Order: sequence, then C-alpha cells, then structure tokens
Amino acid sequence: MSFLFSRRARSSDEPPSESRIVRSKDLTTSARHISIRLDVPHVDPPPPSDGWATFNVDRFLVERVVRYHKRIKFNAAIETGTFRGETTVGLAKLFPKVFTIEVDPELYESTKPRFRFYSNITSLLGNSARLMPEILDTIEYPLFAYLDAHWQDYCPLRDEIAALLAVKKPKLIMIHDFKVPGRDFGYDVYHGSPNSLETIADLLHHDECRYAFNHQTAPQSANRGVLFIEHLLDEAHVA
Repeated sequence: MSFLFSRRARSSDEPPSESRIVRSKDLTTSARHISIRLDVPHVDPPPPSDGWATFNVDRFLVERVVRYHKRIKFNAAIETGTFRGETTVGLAKLFPKVFTIEVDPELYESTKPRFRFYSNITSLLGNSARLMPEILDTIEYPLFAYLDAHWQDYCPLRDEIAALLAVKKPKLIMIHDFKVPGRDFGYDVYHGSPNSLETIADLLHHDECRYAFNHQTAPQSANRGVLFIEHLLDEAHVA
C-alpha cells in the first residue's frame, strides 16, 4: 500500500500492549476539569476484546497508527468525539495517556463505567475546540490527535485544527470521515460542503505540514475516508 505526501499511515508484529487493571476512577469537575482519584476495590478486568471496534473496525487504520507510534513514540493522544468509547479504549491500549472529549452529556456519562478500567483515560465533557487548548498546554509531545467530533450540527473541525497547529510542537493529526479523492469512501458533509482538503486548506502551514490519505479500508469496516496531517515531524518519521 503506498501513500502520496504533499507539503503539508501497515502492519505490526505485535499487538498493542494491554493496559494495567485500574483500581481507581476519575471524577471531573465541570468548571476546571480537575481529575480526582478515589480508590475503588475489587474492580474486575475489562473483557480481552475491549476496543475491538477501534476506528470503526478498520484494522488497516489500526495497523497504520501502530506503525506510526513505533517510529514516533507518541507521549499522549487526544480524541474528539468519544461516542461509545470504542476507539478511546483502543487508544488507551496503545498510548501512555489519552484525553477524550465528548459534547453530549448522555454519551459522556454512559462511558464512565467502561473507562474505570483504564487509568490512562481522562474523559472531559464540553466543546472540543474550547477544551483542547488547555490540554495542549500540559501534555508531553509528540502528540497523536484523532478528530472525530463532526456528526452534529456544529462541526468543530476547523477550530480543532487551528488550535492544534497553533502549538508549534510535533504531532500527527488523524481526521476521520474525510473525503479521499478518487476513492469511494464515506465522508461527512456540513451545510452542503464535505470534509475535504478544500475546507481546511487555508489552515495548513505548508512549511510545517505534510498530509496523506488512506487508500483502502478493511473488509467489514465502516469504509470511511481518513486524512493524516504530520505537523513538525522529522522526515525520518514519514511512513
């Protein structure tokens, strides 16, 4: 599988390592999102298959992200659009620290029982574009950012990208549900405009960024398009 890069990822020999069993849970304040640890005894381990539906069951995408991680060694991940937490769990099994942001209060509450097994997940409720700058100021880089919070009336994608690119530190941005030229993959449309390069091109710093698309999807996956943006990553990290 080949990937074309412009100025502007497959296989892994080993599966992502399992996270340790968590004996505590997070309580997050609505004002400042301060995590508070409380001991919780006798917590059973999560099912071994937990996280199987990462990236809408697209193992090609999982393998590509694993390959990137082996080369770059990300210290943290940010996910926007938690939904049911399938991808969140997959990221937690791969990266040291995962922040996930969900704007829907019911979805946010529904994932709490699941996330108690993973001490490296911090779940936040609110607008991703507004919360992201606070996270970006405190984490260790390089960063993996998975943007998937674009299924409601308001699409925060442009605001998320602007916040990420404003921080001049190395990161990989993965945008889901993106239009891939020449491929019959699914993508999201807002107010008649698709998630495409044309809608974000003015935000990309061409002296800092490279980009690539996925050129195939795994069988039985949701068959969705993806854009990868490498920001301030060394040439040696390009897959």
